[in-house]
Amino acid sequence: MIDTFRNLEPKHFKDHELIELTLVQIEKDFDSIELNLRAVEKGVDYFSDLVTDLSYTVESLMTSHPEKLMNVLYRIDLPENLISQTFSNPSPTKKISELILKRELQKVVLRKLYS
Repeated sequence: MIDTFRNLEPKHFKDHELIELTLVQIEKDFDSIELNLRAVEKGVDYFSDLVTDLSYTVESLMTSHPEKLMNVLYRIDLPENLISQTFSNPSPTKKISELILKRELQKVVLRKLYS
């Protein structure tokens, strides 16, 4: 799993501008699914607070619309082996949320790096 996000450095998780761009990317990939991540306060633990907040949406999707969640994970382009490993955990919602945010942050970082 570490190799999956090798482009991400600790500084990226603290960069509020990158995280804001990540939120835009998440909203795009989540398409018509309602999110309320903008209400998270931009503090020291901004990234981890977003993981916690996103986990509520992921949990809701897992219980009521699992097919929508799978579509989102596919659209985000998370590796299938990571998704399978995560779903085998007893409490996967927070880990799935973390993977979503890391992958979306990775997209933003790579776009900035190569544009």
